[in-house]
Amino acid sequence: FSNVITLSAGILTYVSPISILPMLGLLFHVNGAWCKKEMFVRLVSLPGCPMWFTYNLLSGVYASCVGDVLSFAILLASLIKYDVLDKRKRKA
Repeated sequence: FSNVITLSAGILTYVSPISILPMLGLLFHVNGAWCKKEMFVRLVSLPGCPMWFTYNLLSGVYASCVGDVLSFAILLASLIKYDVLDKRKRKA
């Protein structure tokens, strides 16, 4: 249901192709939050960060760009730590 609301709001507030980015970013983050496995939460949420970063950069909201970079870096680091390195340790 939240996807329908997000898509509806995105369509109603459409101004340019750039205005699609926050809607897509939000869809990734919200759907990631509903995943049961932690790895999927990270994988699904990850693509939302560059979309928000691009939108904020083009909109001139540079402080939010810093938060987007940090979110992306933390998600990427946790993917590597918990989903790549820990799996290698378990196999060994």
